[in-house]
Amino acid sequence: MASPHVHYHEPACPHAGCQQRMEWIDFQLELFGDPEGIYKPLVRSWWEGVGFVGRCPGCGGWIRFTTLRMEAVTDDQAGQFPKLPDNWHTVAQFA
Repeated sequence: MASPHVHYHEPACPHAGCQQRMEWIDFQLELFGDPEGIYKPLVRSWWEGVGFVGRCPGCGGWIRFTTLRMEAVTDDQAGQFPKLPDNWHTVAQFA
């Protein structure tokens, strides 16, 4: 399965008041060098439709990323999903 990359038709962070835009994201999970702990579980979750969560690089709120959309989630909800590394946005490519 390929590493997740996506285009969102609604690219604004889903948290109210945040100005961060993420229209195109290439998560580049392979660059973390942890195939068993990061790459495989997140890629599997992505392609199975569950997606994963990570903090917005703008506001720090939790976002659930899926193949179809981004959605704001609470701290409690974030615990139910696989998580991107804290520094995911420094590795990912945005457009």
